[in-house]
Amino acid sequence: MPSLLEIEIKGKTSAAFYRKLVLAYLVDSKPNMNLKALELETGWPHITIQKSVNELDSISIKTSYHGTAKQGYYSVDSWGVFDKKVVYDNIKPIREKLNSYFTK
Repeated sequence: MPSLLEIEIKGKTSAAFYRKLVLAYLVDSKPNMNLKALELETGWPHITIQKSVNELDSISIKTSYHGTAKQGYYSVDSWGVFDKKVVYDNIKPIREKLNSYFTK
């Protein structure tokens, strides 16, 4: 995970990567996060969130879905190659950079 000064979002690929880290953080740090809660927390489109959560394993973060389709929630089972503490410590600048990228 890069330090604060190295967090750069140069295009769609890096934005998608950091979006996945934010979603993993939200799912891990807040209990019972479902798609609707993630939408409210991020302001991102439902389909974007759903696709990104389903692709977390592409960056080695393992998740599970618990419950029914309408009443279920996600959890993070493994952070894979990422140091959870580093992600948690840098989540504010990551979110700020993402918001800046999407509002420019």
